[in-house]
Amino acid sequence: MSAVTEPIRKLLKEEHEFIWTHEQQQAFEKLKDIIIKNPVLSFYDVSKPVTVSCDASQCGLGAMLIQDNKPVAYASRSLTDAESRYANIERELLGVLFGLERFNDYTYGKHINVESDHKPLEMIVRKSLGCAPPRLQRMLLSLQKYDFSLKYIPGKDLIVPDMLSRAPIKINTNNEVENDIECFVNMVIRNTSMSDRNLEQITEETSKDDTLQTLIRLIIDGWPDEKNEVPKEVFEYWNFRDELSNVNGIILKGEKIIIPTSMRKNMLNKLHEGHLGIEKTRKLARHSIFWPGINAQITDFISKCSVCLESRRSNTKEPMAESETPELPWMTVGTDIFYWNNNNYLIIVDYYSRYFEIAKLENIRASCVITHMKSVFARHGIPSKVRSDSGSQYVSAEFRKFAESWGFTHTVSSPHYQQSNGLAERFVQSVKKMLSKSKQDGKDPYIAMLKYRNTPLENLDSPAQLLMNKRLRTTIPTIKNRLKPKCGSLKNTQRKMKQQKMNQKQYYDKSSKPLPELQPNDTIRFQHNPKGKWDQGTVVRNNNTPNSYVIETPEGQIFKRNRKHLLKTKEDKIEQTSLEEANENNHNDFNNITDEHLEPSFVRRSERSVKNPLTNRGG
Repeated sequence: MSAVTEPIRKLLKEEHEFIWTHEQQQAFEKLKDIIIKNPVLSFYDVSKPVTVSCDASQCGLGAMLIQDNKPVAYASRSLTDAESRYANIERELLGVLFGLERFNDYTYGKHINVESDHKPLEMIVRKSLGCAPPRLQRMLLSLQKYDFSLKYIPGKDLIVPDMLSRAPIKINTNNEVENDIECFVNMVIRNTSMSDRNLEQITEETSKDDTLQTLIRLIIDGWPDEKNEVPKEVFEYWNFRDELSNVNGIILKGEKIIIPTSMRKNMLNKLHEGHLGIEKTRKLARHSIFWPGINAQITDFISKCSVCLESRRSNTKEPMAESETPELPWMTVGTDIFYWNNNNYLIIVDYYSRYFEIAKLENIRASCVITHMKSVFARHGIPSKVRSDSGSQYVSAEFRKFAESWGFTHTVSSPHYQQSNGLAERFVQSVKKMLSKSKQDGKDPYIAMLKYRNTPLENLDSPAQLLMNKRLRTTIPTIKNRLKPKCGSLKNTQRKMKQQKMNQKQYYDKSSKPLPELQPNDTIRFQHNPKGKWDQGTVVRNNNTPNSYVIETPEGQIFKRNRKHLLKTKEDKIEQTSLEEANENNHNDFNNITDEHLEPSFVRRSERSVKNPLTNRGG
């Protein structure tokens, strides 16, 4: 056979000019003569493997049953009017179904090798039914009774089935399968969650969409063999071309409707009407509609939804920032103010020894706080660093002057983020429990504090030993030798402290998540309080302390917030009052903004009532 067809096949080579001569005509006549003669057909052998070679054209279907590379039977038929309008991949699969059903006596109950010159069929027969277009689904269901594997064979090597499909026998075909398929296709369309009006609108907009019209032509006529031969506007459909079909002017990907470009923005609004999250909205879309990049567009759309952003839940905690272990006792201290038993108290805690001092305050003005801090510093020395929250006493000009004159660095934590001043916050709770228990038991609270200061910490000496290198005499009997000053190993103490911090960080970080760094001019949402709604804002600059930023509202107000209370968004930049204008209105120079100006509209205090400021100092 190959020798006979050689004169014809050589015309298909690129280096040969296609000229039909007497040699080709003679080979063609000889080929026809061979095909119509009965001796060319082999007898069917049940013990030998079976191959069915199939093809389809615009007008017909062809199939050949083969054993040992010899034909056993031929078959062909013409397409009905409806079938002739099928997409190329649908006609090709119909050809496979035709071949297996026509040779049913030979193919049923036996593994069959099917050959087709349509490569996408290799993928479609391996996929689940839900991924296939409706017509293909019905054909694939009909093929379920056969045990076959499909292999792609280039069209130039599939000569006989191709010839049979182009010259089909015009016989009256049974329209039962065709009617069944069309009924199934219409059922799929009608079962979509869209009204008839929406389907009509999609059909109308699809007819106006140049890209989708190009796509329909490719679906009907067939896709090129190489991606670089595809028009650029439909590149993004190449990877799932085998799942596409055209039904009454609507393009389907499997059972999902492809939405025209002009309707996609409106469809995003409809998908997000219930303000579901990103993943749930994607699942909703996945149920019935599709277009290239739909997942990314859903993510972007919801990320800019002001309603969702405003009521979004708070950020998860960030990993614990590793604080530096002080080199010496009383080098770094934390301070806070707390309210207990109708009185305000000042607490100061040493970050090295965990030794604390408390003082009862006559009032909570900065001058009173400073006086008591001076008293404590006069006993233990002036620390190098003092950490506090952003209470009005600590961010006042008077306290700033005190820090400068006494020579220590003052660090203020972000509003509503007590972890920044975590040691003082923890000791507030511990001391309040200590005082409450002493009051309830009728015991002296100062004895309770003395015993705490004299009790060894975990794997370390007591706070008194770490601070003063000696044990304190308490009400518990102790020999004199135990009260003698004793110098411990500073390096050993620091090593143990660092190990403790590492263990604490490891435990804390199990349920934490790092947040990306923010840059100036980033659009953000921020919380006025830890569980409040998210308001719009813009990042002005980093606040020169870990995870702390200065932000500006659309009204020109300035706030300081920890990264935990900031949410980066993809919203368009808000029309803001310029900084110069805001500063002019408030009679302030932006370059001279201090923590006092960055104070929130109210200050958090441990169980202490606070009067709201008369003016909003945020801007």
